[in-house]
Amino acid sequence: MAIGLPRVAEIPLQNPPVVEVVAQVRFPPLLSVLKEPPVDFQESIRQRFPQLTRENTAQVAINNDEHPSLTFQPPVYRFSSSESESQAVLSADFFAVSSKHYTGWHRFLDDLTYVYTAVAHVYKPSYASRVGLRYINHLTPENTGADERAALFQLVRPELTATLHGPFWENADEMISIVSFADGEARLNLRYGYSITDASPTFLLDFDYYEEGAIPLDELLPRFEQYHATIYDAFRWCLLPQALSLLGGVV
Repeated sequence: MAIGLPRVAEIPLQNPPVVEVVAQVRFPPLLSVLKEPPVDFQESIRQRFPQLTRENTAQVAINNDEHPSLTFQPPVYRFSSSESESQAVLSADFFAVSSKHYTGWHRFLDDLTYVYTAVAHVYKPSYASRVGLRYINHLTPENTGADERAALFQLVRPELTATLHGPFWENADEMISIVSFADGEARLNLRYGYSITDASPTFLLDFDYYEEGAIPLDELLPRFEQYHATIYDAFRWCLLPQALSLLGGVV
């Protein structure tokens, strides 16, 4: 790996810190999505994502003459599971799958495969222009038992908390940093930091792995497998061994 992360075997966690996982695929705009509602696509995924909402958005821009201009964006269709814990999203130039109740990679990949198959069958995009996978994790007192700032910091590598040590930083209630790594043609962005959320200490580990270019559709699922493996390696690198135990790691 160009990033230099050590490969590790995945360990299931009883208290996973994942708050959201998002997979997104962008492609050249499809006029068929703009022309008519995605009826056939809805029928293809309705058994798993029965709820539908449509969003119409607009973007306001201030020109040099300070007169605002309004640009309407393509409609976004959100298909949600019955419990609204997972979503499939479709617009003219992308589709996405997300989950706020992550129960493991294979379950998420099954949803992703399900939606990808429907998009490929109904719309047949020529290729993907951008493919990305994002994992947002919150280490909190609820999932780690670390109810103080110092205890939370002892769960992650010291490199991630170095700027928050010392008397001057004791009263800091938020710090967010970002580090970007090139991995061949792809890139991994790591956002990490500390904040006070609802009066509780929270440590953020946000991994965004993406690739741009003309990517063949039949390579999407193998690439997502690779993205997940790299993100998991980065996640494990950030954690100290005692963190796995507190998160309910089962070897």
